[in-house]
Amino acid sequence: MPALSNSFHAFTFVIFVCLSLVMQETFALILLQGRQTCVDTSAPSFNLVARFKNDPSFSVPVKVITVNTVPKVGYSILSTCPSCTTTWTYNTLENGGFIPKSPSNPYLQTVSYSLMEGESPSFISIQFPPPPLAVYCFMDNLADLSGPAHAVLAGNGDADRWALCPNNTASGRVDVVWAPKMDHPHYALDDCEDVYLERV
Repeated sequence: MPALSNSFHAFTFVIFVCLSLVMQETFALILLQGRQTCVDTSAPSFNLVARFKNDPSFSVPVKVITVNTVPKVGYSILSTCPSCTTTWTYNTLENGGFIPKSPSNPYLQTVSYSLMEGESPSFISIQFPPPPLAVYCFMDNLADLSGPAHAVLAGNGDADRWALCPNNTASGRVDVVWAPKMDHPHYALDDCEDVYLERV
């Protein structure tokens, strides 16, 4: 009987440990899911800075820049390029669509166009644009423990996958990339730095 009792207690202890681990993982998952919750899908006026995860005290401005034009159509991306001019002075978020605005040219219609893994978020400017790609929102940055949580931009429901990557096809221009990946023709993954895109 003592041997049976010891075995029973050992079995009970193992079950207890397993349940504790499951509860810890469940709690961590709940926290993570709470962090990945949109708080705003619309915002009337904002700009962005890229705040470095490895040094939250350092940030750089982010802006929409034109990277290609064809007759009556322009294509733009998010970049930190300090020497690049921009037509857009602020941005709006409308039902998940990212819409850059130009007060000097209010008839310029620019909307979010694509957001793909490994690529820079892109925008299209055209007289009659398509509906904006509605995959953006703002989330609370719960990782910011230095003070009140700041809203950060999320794409495809995730605010943790932004990075800054030097574009080796554009003289090292540092562009915003969503979920950078290996073997990309425009950048080296090892050169990318993880950031949050913080609303300012």
